[in-house]
Amino acid sequence: MPDFSQPVTTEFIAITIAIIFIVIGIGIFFVKKFLLSIWGNSTTQISTFLDTVIASFLISGSISYLYFANRVFQFPLALFAIATSIVLFPKINKLLKLKKLTEAKRIFKYLFLLLFVVLFLASLIGIVFSEDIIKLLFERGNFTALDRIETAKVLEFYLFGLVFSGLSKLLSLWLYAHEKMLETAKISTYTLIVKICFSIVLIQPFGVAGLALSTTLSS
Repeated sequence: MPDFSQPVTTEFIAITIAIIFIVIGIGIFFVKKFLLSIWGNSTTQISTFLDTVIASFLISGSISYLYFANRVFQFPLALFAIATSIVLFPKINKLLKLKKLTEAKRIFKYLFLLLFVVLFLASLIGIVFSEDIIKLLFERGNFTALDRIETAKVLEFYLFGLVFSGLSKLLSLWLYAHEKMLETAKISTYTLIVKICFSIVLIQPFGVAGLALSTTLSS
C-alpha cells in the first residue's frame, strides 16, 4: 500500500501546479480554436436566417422565392465546391503537415482553377436557363408562373456569386489547414457585416432579389 505518512515536498507541489496549469492552458487553446471554427462556419447559416427574417417583411411569397432559389443555388455549390474540397483537402492537409508546401500549393492551385471553370460554367448555364430550371422543379399546384419569374430572378442574383462562394469556401479550408482559425473567423465576421449592410440597401430597389444580390456582393 502507498505510504501516505510521508510529507508532501515543495517539489511535488510545484510539479502538480505546473501540470494543472499546462492542462488548463491546453484546454483553453483547444476551446478557443473550437469556438473560432464554429463561428467561422456558422456565419453562412446566420446570414440565411437573417435573410429569412427580412424577407418576412416583404411581399407575400418572398420567403418561398428565397428558399427555393437558395436550394437550387446550393446544389452546384455542394456538388462541385464542397464535394471536391472534401475529397482533395485531406491530401493537401497531409502535405502541409509533412512540410511539403510546394506540392500542397500545386494541388491547391489546380483545385482553385478547376472549381473556377466548373462553377463559372454552372453559373452561366443556371442564369441562362433559370426560369426553365424553376419551372421544371417547382411549377405545379399553387406555384404559379409569377412565382416562377420571381424565384428565377432571385436565383439569377444568387448565381452571379456562385464562383465567389465556392472559391471562398476553398480559401477558408486553406486557412483552416494552416490552423489560422482567428483569421477565418475575422473574415467571416466582416463578410456577415457587409452582407447585412448590402441587404438593408438593396431590398428597397430589388425586393427579395436584393437579399440574393447582397449575398453575391459580400462573397
